Order: sequence, then C-alpha cells, then structure tokens
Amino acid sequence: MAILSIPEKNIEIRNPEEIRAFFKERGVFFDQWTCDVVFDDTATQEEILAAYAKDLTPFMKQGGYQTADVISINKLTENYDAIRAKFLAE
Repeated sequence: MAILSIPEKNIEIRNPEEIRAFFKERGVFFDQWTCDVVFDDTATQEEILAAYAKDLTPFMKQGGYQTADVISINKLTENYDAIRAKFLAE
C-alpha cells in the first residue's frame, strides 16, 4: 500500500497509478513489487534482496545501478517509534 500525502497542499493520493503519474511528472520513478516471501522481523538484507531479485535485477541493470540497500524497521528495531515517525513525516 502506498499513500502520497502533501499536507500543506491538502493532497492525499492512494491510487498507485495516480501516485505513479504524480511522480513521473516530476521525474521520479515509482513502482510497487509483490513478493511471495513473508519475512519475519529478523530477515536479513540479503534475504530480502534475494526475494525481490526477479524485479530488482532487471531494474538495476537498466538503470546502471551497482548496489541496492534495504531499510527494514520493525518492532524489534531500537528507537522504532522515532524512526517510524521520521519516515511517516517524509
């Protein structure tokens, strides 16, 4: 699920196609990928990247990207509430 929220303009977009169009007009690529793997809170970056490899590898090759990173926060993450609040604010 994706929600694009711009509070100062009173904009909230929930439709993925509308979000994609909004970002595309601004030169930003937006996509959503599904994954058949259900991760637990201890999943490693390597496990997550491997699960998304079928989508991620061609994307990286097309864009010339050499590396990918995973940011995973969950209830086991130190300072979870502060980190989550920061991401929600962005």
